[in-house]
Amino acid sequence: MGKSAFTGLMDEVQGQVGAHLEDAGFHRLGRTYNRLLESGLVQVVNFQMGQYLSDEPPKVSRRPARFGTFTVNLGIFMPEVDQVWNYRRYHRLSGAPPFLLESDCVIRGRLGSLIPPYVDRWWDLGGDIDVISREVWRLLHKYGCPFLEGLSSHEAVLEAWRNGATSRQARWFGAPARVIVAIMLAGRGDLETACLLLQDEYHERKAGGLTTQFILERAALLGIPGSSFDPEIKG
Repeated sequence: MGKSAFTGLMDEVQGQVGAHLEDAGFHRLGRTYNRLLESGLVQVVNFQMGQYLSDEPPKVSRRPARFGTFTVNLGIFMPEVDQVWNYRRYHRLSGAPPFLLESDCVIRGRLGSLIPPYVDRWWDLGGDIDVISREVWRLLHKYGCPFLEGLSSHEAVLEAWRNGATSRQARWFGAPARVIVAIMLAGRGDLETACLLLQDEYHERKAGGLTTQFILERAALLGIPGSSFDPEIKG
């Protein structure tokens, strides 16, 4: 089955599942849906089709591919975090993008990671489309939507992080999670805790031989000088 045929089948699945999302207040652009919450956060649902991993047809390529399948991505977009996390883009656009992609979210993951046994999950578009659509909506409604609702406010996000490894939600935080939380806390005036979190992240990266420039840049944007957690840094 060719690419255009699979695209048409994906359109059918999206049409059935997307109707439920739109009834719930989501707005669509392409394969992605956004819902703006009163808290200012944006919930994101995305349908991702498997692609060739080379220019060769699937039967010729030696590399595994997911051509003819799709998965569902979920995300939480946080404007206050984005303007520091992606500050170059934020200032270039004079704000956040008008429509958010799952890749714009600092909290994101796959629907399959919420469903026992918590593994990546892809659906084969070669099956019965009506059956597939019903299953995807059932799982999205049972696992995906409650997950998104559980992170519908800034306080809920902070609480998920405080729960640490005991919270499946916390595992979805983009790396490094401590920087995300530091940005949130700094915005609430808790610069002391924000500084401690950035300090921990800085020294962990330095000890591991990883670049620390990302941490220093975000700390500076929050008004926290790098010298406050590393005396070797001037200023």
